[in-house]
Amino acid sequence: MNYETYNFLGDEIDLPIIIEKLEQKTNYDFSKPHRHNYNELFFFIKGNGEHMIDFKTHDIKDFSIHIVSPNKIHKVISRSL
Repeated sequence: MNYETYNFLGDEIDLPIIIEKLEQKTNYDFSKPHRHNYNELFFFIKGNGEHMIDFKTHDIKDFSIHIVSPNKIHKVISRSL
């Protein structure tokens, strides 16, 4: 897996940041409810669906950002991916 490691806390810890485009084929199935033990940041360029986070639905709007905290159940419901 390709990712870049950024050091946000001086020399204390390196935190990997993985950037994936949802429209590309990956092993990440965002269409089924699931959870992670890490934070996720979604940056949507085009509004075209909904993002369910802990059973609350949020519209995906142009240039919107959604942050999903660890252990939150979520899934992306896209109309055009």
